[in-house]
Amino acid sequence: STGTTSTSTATTRIQLGQYPDVFFTPVVDFNTYYKGDIMTSSYDGKYVSFCGKNSIYVSSNFGVSFTQQTNATAGIIYYSIQMNSTGQYQVAVSQGVSASNIYVSNNYGITFVSIQNISTNNSGRWGMSITISSDGKFINVAGGGGAGIQNYYSNNNGSTFVLYGGLYNRISSVMIGNTKIIAINTFSSNIITVSPITNTTEVLTSSNTFTDAIRVCCNAIGSIIIIISDVATKYWISIDSGATFTEKSGFPVSIIYGKFFDNTLYLASSTGYVYKSTDYVNFTTSNTGLS
Repeated sequence: STGTTSTSTATTRIQLGQYPDVFFTPVVDFNTYYKGDIMTSSYDGKYVSFCGKNSIYVSSNFGVSFTQQTNATAGIIYYSIQMNSTGQYQVAVSQGVSASNIYVSNNYGITFVSIQNISTNNSGRWGMSITISSDGKFINVAGGGGAGIQNYYSNNNGSTFVLYGGLYNRISSVMIGNTKIIAINTFSSNIITVSPITNTTEVLTSSNTFTDAIRVCCNAIGSIIIIISDVATKYWISIDSGATFTEKSGFPVSIIYGKFFDNTLYLASSTGYVYKSTDYVNFTTSNTGLS
């Protein structure tokens, strides 16, 4: 994969569902690397952080303006970034044969500190998926592509991390009940469930159970989980916190990203549309003409 230059369509009120839906405004150009979750916000939308190819950009004014994070290591690729509900705790993962690390900020993105050096096997392709609890205490960083790439968790707000597991290609994951992790494994087209604080044993579904899955998201309490595919209108839904999934069809086409705000589902398509739904069957178009 190679990096690309992208024009941001960051919103001046980033929290979906809290403000009118047509509000996207170009703010600044970012040099991005399309891998994991490259943008994240606090629950109220005040704090927004963007994971760029060579740096991290932060906003403390609802995305009106962004500041390049000068103390983040330059010249490496940041794959993913996530923050807790208040924005105080932020976690980013970098890629690079000599500079693959987990970075943590405990001061709303003002400074990031390299906490954990991580496996760089297979050309350094790493951590596509980060999950963090609402209070920021529990953090899970899941390995991306490449054999030998491990996973890490922290139960102390990112002060230290513990290595666990041996499965990789976890491109997207969600946290249920602050400790249970459900992740998509694209290598075997299945999902992995683990609660590493209590038991690092990883439970897998059968191979090819979720063929073409690209993204998983869940509602605020974790009772509804939706897995998005990149084929036609196929998706999977769970209404029992991931215990069982049902394959369905009927989603808008070309969906590349999904996000819940409470129980409202928002879907972004590669064709420049954002859709929303409260019943996950009927969708309205929130935005058009995005690029």
